[in-house]
Amino acid sequence: MFMGAAQAFSTPASYSLIADLFAVERRASANGIFSLGVYVGGGLSSLSLILSKSLGWRETSFVIGTCSLLVGLLAAFTEEPRYKKVDADSQITSESEERLLSSANDEESYLATNAGGNELDTPEPVSTKKASLREAASLVFSDVCVSLIFVAAAIRFFGGFAIASFLPIFFKRQFPNDNSLYGTLNALVITFGGAISASLGGWLTDRYSKVYSERMKVWIPAAGFILGFAPFVVVLYSENFYIAILALFFEYIFAECWFGPVIALMQNRIPSEARGITIAVFLFIASMVGNISPLLIGHLDDGQTVSSVRSSLLYLVGFSYIGSSLVFLLAGGKI
Repeated sequence: MFMGAAQAFSTPASYSLIADLFAVERRASANGIFSLGVYVGGGLSSLSLILSKSLGWRETSFVIGTCSLLVGLLAAFTEEPRYKKVDADSQITSESEERLLSSANDEESYLATNAGGNELDTPEPVSTKKASLREAASLVFSDVCVSLIFVAAAIRFFGGFAIASFLPIFFKRQFPNDNSLYGTLNALVITFGGAISASLGGWLTDRYSKVYSERMKVWIPAAGFILGFAPFVVVLYSENFYIAILALFFEYIFAECWFGPVIALMQNRIPSEARGITIAVFLFIASMVGNISPLLIGHLDDGQTVSSVRSSLLYLVGFSYIGSSLVFLLAGGKI
């Protein structure tokens, strides 16, 4: 619990910093690259199951904790971008002043064109002022698009948590002779499939948002969920272990493209002083809803048969992927 609380501080701050340092038309790509860490870490966690068989769970935990401590120390001594006040209104700019001011001007033009015709008289500054939780909530729920994004992401997390918690159990029951091989191949699927999807989703969104519309930031994720559900069905019903793993790889390729573009859309629509707290609340709500699915599957699962866990995953992940894609399409209609 304490480890989770400590780790929860970094993600909202990181996405807020990305919004400050990257121009509007590059934020989805930057978010996608940042989220690579989720998939690399997920892949390493799968490999830790193999390590625990050799060393034991306690020694494995010490190894992982030591690696985390070393990375934390590296981050602690990494030089932070330096900011300075540029006028009496507490507008700030980084060491790369020209780049950030250009980004602010780009954001004004970009939002005036794509955010429902809302024109801004002056560029949005990067502000040192921080919004309260009440002010951030008012900003979020007064924007129908952002509110729908909260709902869609919560539904998507619902399916993601189901897959993370019970797909290993499904493979253990469906392919009992391939458990060790599953740990290795699943690590590769998560690492490379998730990384490719996250980075490619961000890049495609930035590219086509400039050409077509800001709506691409929700249309591409919606399409990815629909396309990703088909190979997931193959995973559940394949009798061949290697075909199931290959289908899982393509499920990741399609369905994990969404996070960078969606975060970028919120970064573009929420003022800089409220971005950090908005993303924190966004992740909190989505995670709380996501945690319902493992509890639900645990209640429905008989603990023994393949068909039990298969049907639970099929219906809950199907609801998650199709439902979230529909809500994202609704959100696109509000841009």
